[in-house]
Formats: sequence, C-alpha cells, structure tokens
Amino acid sequence: MTDSKNALAVSPGIFGSASFKGLRAYCTGYAVDTEHSSGVVYLSLIGYRAAVRAVWAALLDGDAIEIGRQEFRRLDGAYVTRTVRLPENGADHLVMLHQQAALPNLAVGQEFYVLNDAGKVPPYERFLAMLDRATSAPLLPQWARLLWENGRRNKLVEPLDATRGAKCWWVSADDEMWLALIQKGLARKKLSLTVSPRAETPEAPDALLTQEQLDESTPDIAATDDVPRNEEQN
Repeated sequence: MTDSKNALAVSPGIFGSASFKGLRAYCTGYAVDTEHSSGVVYLSLIGYRAAVRAVWAALLDGDAIEIGRQEFRRLDGAYVTRTVRLPENGADHLVMLHQQAALPNLAVGQEFYVLNDAGKVPPYERFLAMLDRATSAPLLPQWARLLWENGRRNKLVEPLDATRGAKCWWVSADDEMWLALIQKGLARKKLSLTVSPRAETPEAPDALLTQEQLDESTPDIAATDDVPRNEEQN
C-alpha cells in the first residue's frame, strides 16, 4: 500500500529543456521558489546520461542552469536524488527533490514545501505530517484541511508560481503563528480534541474559520485578503 504522506504525485510532461554549457536534457517537471528562498525545489530530467548528469552536477555545485530561457540555481541545504534507466530507449530519468520537500529528510524548525499533482486537490495528509515534523505545534489528523485553508488565508501557506508538471506550496514553520490558529480554532469549536481511530479531514467549507474570527483577539496574526474557498489552486 502506498503511503500518501511520503509518495509524491506529479504529472510529468515535456516542458522544454534544462541545459548547462550546451548540454541539454528534456525537462519533465520542475518547481522553483522565486519569492522566498529563490531556488529549485523539484526537478525532473530525461535524456542521455552525460547531459542529465551535467545539469544535475552543475545545479548541485551552485551554478545556474537554464530552464525555459530562465536561469535557476539551487537552494541551500541537501537534495534527494533518484535516477533510473529507461529500458525502452536507454535514457536516464533523474528526479531531484530538496530535503525540505521530502518528509523523511525534513529539517525541524525550517520552512518547507509540499508538492502535489498539477490536477489534484491539496495534499492535506502530507501537509499535516510535514507540519508535525517541522513545528512543535500539537496536531490531530482531522485538523489538516482547516489548518491548510487558514494557513492560506494568513500567508503561512503560499503557492509557487514557477512550476510545471506539479503544484508546489511554500509553508512557514512559525510555531507561534500555527499555535495561534489552533488556539482560535479550539476557542471557536471549529477544532475538536476528540481523536477517532480513522479521523477524516472536514469536507464542508463552513467548517473553516472566517477571517473575522481569526482577527478577533488574535493581534499577532496580520489580516490578509481572503482566499476564495473553492479555489482549486489552494
């Protein structure tokens, strides 16, 4: 059985090429943070071994690689890399993922990234598992969707714009902000401390805290524009 907290669902395709000093490989997906830490979070390459390894090595060495006529560099920290040989044509398929987007490698107390299929709803279960590892906030499984939605409203969860073949969100690891949301949810009875053996995330939009409820008696959380509740880019 696949563990949905650890398995990444992406939608690979051909999105141009990734190159370094004339060596090119097909780019089948990427996610780049251009607003927070400015670097590659996820990269998928297919091509001849020499080209794939050249692009991969250049990125890890801190050199700029070109993707779709834009230059990108690595993020600080380690990367997880997997390579397989495609039997039908002998090409290499390489996927590299920053440690802050890989649950088993996640560093505690640091912002992180959640990836998901470009056509699917947000990965609530994986988000909660990563939040549980990255922060000291006490969490229950049934809180996943509500915390995601209210994290979006308060800019603790923000989508990355520079993505192809996947969706990716940056997530803050600010303990105080997440604890403030949890305390408000408990006070408003939108969060429950009851634990069930197979707790499910709430489905109804009216289970969410409103912006007014968040603002009231929570001065350390800045008011932000609401996010449409039915927005698929959540």
